[in-house]
Amino acid sequence: MAGLNITPMTLEVWKVKIMRGLDNKFVILLNILIPLVLGGSFYIITSSDALFVHLITSYIGDIKTDVHFDTKWYLLISNYLADILWGYSLVFAIHLASDITATCKVFLLAFAFSSLMEAIQMHECVLGTFDFYDIVVEGVAEIIAVIILKKLRRHQK
Repeated sequence: MAGLNITPMTLEVWKVKIMRGLDNKFVILLNILIPLVLGGSFYIITSSDALFVHLITSYIGDIKTDVHFDTKWYLLISNYLADILWGYSLVFAIHLASDITATCKVFLLAFAFSSLMEAIQMHECVLGTFDFYDIVVEGVAEIIAVIILKKLRRHQK
C-alpha cells in the first residue's frame, strides 16, 4: 500500500464526512436496533425464566443456552445488562417516533415509561420481579443515550 498516507487528521476528516453523509434516521435506527438485539440475545442466553424468553420460545421453540456463573460480576451483568441496553434504545425510539426536539423531554418520557414498566411488575397479575435498581440503571443508560443523542445532533449540523 505504498502511497497510502493515512494520518490522524485524514481519519478525522473522513469521520466527519461519514457522520454528515449518513442519514440521521439511519444512525438513530441503529441506536435502537443494535441494543434491542443485543439485549434480547443476552436475555435469552442468561435468563431462561424471564417473560421475554418465554414469549420468544413460544414462537421458535425451546432454547438450551441458559448460562450461569456464581460470580458477583456475572450476576450484576445478567441482571442489568439487558435493561441498560433497552433503556438506551428507548431514548432513541422516543426521539425517532415523536416530534420532541428537547432531549430533556425525551429523557423524562423515557424515564417515566421505564419506571412505570418496572412498577407494574409489583402487581401480582404481571409476571416479573420489581427491582428498584432496574430503574436506576435504566435511568443511567437513558442519560448516556441523551448525551450521545446530543453529540449526534451536533455532528449532523
